[in-house]
Amino acid sequence: MRARKATVELQYNGAAVKTSLKEFGEAFSYTDPAGGSSDSISLTVGDPRYQWISAWLPHKGDQITAKISFSDRDGDDKTTTLDCGLFTLDDLSYSDNGGKAAFKMSGVSAPALDAFSATERTQNWEKVTLKKVAQTIASRYKLQLVFDATDVSISTQEQSSATDSSFLNQLCNDYGLTLKVFRSKIVIFDREKYKKKDPVATIPREEMSSFSWNTTLAGSYTGGTITYTDPKTKKDVTYTTGGGKRLLKSSTKADNLADAKRKIEAAVTSANHSITTISFQTMGRPDLCAGQTIMVTGVGRLSGKFYIDKKTDSLTSTSYTSKIEASQVPTTSDAVIVDAIQRLAAIGVINSPGYWIGKHKSVKYLDDLLLQMATTILVNHDTGLYTGNPQEALDALVKYGVINTRDYWAANMGKLQYISDLICKAANALPEIIQ
Repeated sequence: MRARKATVELQYNGAAVKTSLKEFGEAFSYTDPAGGSSDSISLTVGDPRYQWISAWLPHKGDQITAKISFSDRDGDDKTTTLDCGLFTLDDLSYSDNGGKAAFKMSGVSAPALDAFSATERTQNWEKVTLKKVAQTIASRYKLQLVFDATDVSISTQEQSSATDSSFLNQLCNDYGLTLKVFRSKIVIFDREKYKKKDPVATIPREEMSSFSWNTTLAGSYTGGTITYTDPKTKKDVTYTTGGGKRLLKSSTKADNLADAKRKIEAAVTSANHSITTISFQTMGRPDLCAGQTIMVTGVGRLSGKFYIDKKTDSLTSTSYTSKIEASQVPTTSDAVIVDAIQRLAAIGVINSPGYWIGKHKSVKYLDDLLLQMATTILVNHDTGLYTGNPQEALDALVKYGVINTRDYWAANMGKLQYISDLICKAANALPEIIQ
């Protein structure tokens, strides 16, 4: 096995840092949220000679740029570089435990020490667009604006004793947009639009060192109702979207009915974004970033398309890992079923994967059957006990937990050629002790 190497390149106040993690460093981490907060870094260095509390003492407001380089991920000499960006140190700490001294520096990509996130402002914005507001605020701090969304007209909007950072972030949230500050840019984008993009990578279960999944109804809604006062008539107006019993209720300012409609629909969509979430750790993936979509496979019905909400890269002198936190994009993906068919083909339960890829939608629940087989049957014991005997094969699959309803497949296996053969081969793959 060829070595895989990860390094961190740092510049401190414009000067390259010559010391390496191997010599001084204990840990480096880079957190990349899709929105709502700024990118951040954390660097912990050993200080055996007490240089970091004397000649090398950092100061809040100092600037660090960081890059992660990872080579030989695919067994070749290719190097992938992740430019983490420019960070302002905002938190410094030091500890000495029995002579084992360490200095920790943390930084954020936002302009931490200026008015962007510290000074409260009161201003009345009139006859503007969201993009115009964002451009005005970005220009104050010499930040570039990247606006990748449909613009919104705003008649009036009061900024009352709020920092530019919190005000702009809340304004984006009101209209279903996401704000992020990184690499000296304010980026505003439509998360729902990004969720529709094709996955940039497929992550199989085998590449995960840990995995967790959660789904909940708490905080989710089937619709919403908004009540606002019409600026012209001064009368209260109520608008409802969706239906059902779980309605999100909102009483907020709106310029008109169209404005109210967009706000309540954005609020419901935002609340439902994280109904189903996953978190997993894998070998360092500098090629991935928050705001992208990925395909997760090999975890049965938990597999599917996910939107990366946050990615955290962690490096030490001996390891590089990435933790991914993501929300499911509600969609039925053929890629998950194709992966299940390929897994069954790899262990010999399926001989002709192309046939099943083309036919998995032709019988109701067949895709679920293939997915469940691939999830529970990981090794083919090839006992031969059920060849030509699909009825007993069904009993074995029920006993092993591969299927739940024997009667359905007993009645429907004849609807497609080779389903009975598939059931027999799957049962033959089970260990004899289960038979």
